[in-house]
Amino acid sequence: MGRVRIKKEAKDYLQNSIYFLNTKDKYQDFTKKSNKIWLEIGHGKGKFISKLALNNLDAKLIGIEKIATIQEKAVKKVEKLELTNVRFILADINNLKNWFTDSSIEKIFINFPDPWPKKKHYKRRLLTKELLLYYYQILEEEGRIFIKTDQRELFDYVLINLKTKELKQKFFISEKTVDLHQLTDEKIIKTEYEEKFLDLEKPIYYLEISKNKL
Repeated sequence: MGRVRIKKEAKDYLQNSIYFLNTKDKYQDFTKKSNKIWLEIGHGKGKFISKLALNNLDAKLIGIEKIATIQEKAVKKVEKLELTNVRFILADINNLKNWFTDSSIEKIFINFPDPWPKKKHYKRRLLTKELLLYYYQILEEEGRIFIKTDQRELFDYVLINLKTKELKQKFFISEKTVDLHQLTDEKIIKTEYEEKFLDLEKPIYYLEISKNKL
């Protein structure tokens, strides 16, 4: 993925943006009148979330990212489009567990998360058993998680987690493919990484799971 140059001005830029949520109260105020709250965890430079927000103006979208320099790029995309239905939080999802109430999120998008390939780093993944249990907690009934990755090992890791006794009766797989774009390409919103992987002819692994059977 390459190293990201951290700009010290990035955090200041975010703090001054109307699109930035730096408190739980601001998040609750933004989402309080919506029953369609969607999260993108690890939104990168913002191509996916900005297009998703543009196509779904009736939903409230929250982008979560740990790196200020990257989030600044996403915020600027949304500012340019003058979207009113998307906001950003600079944090690790593990530090936001008191922000989201139970059964309040309709959709969670996790696109090309860091695979953390070394076993000693598995606990840092966004798709650990513990985090999947947390996502289950905050998802509304029949809420869904959409996962894309170019890493077969990570894809299989999620499938193994879903078969554990803690999760096997909680999530149901509604769609699974080892080559997403071989099926169709018409309505798929692509991330920056996704376009690069497609140019390299790498398959995109895709998984859609629901909290309860649809």
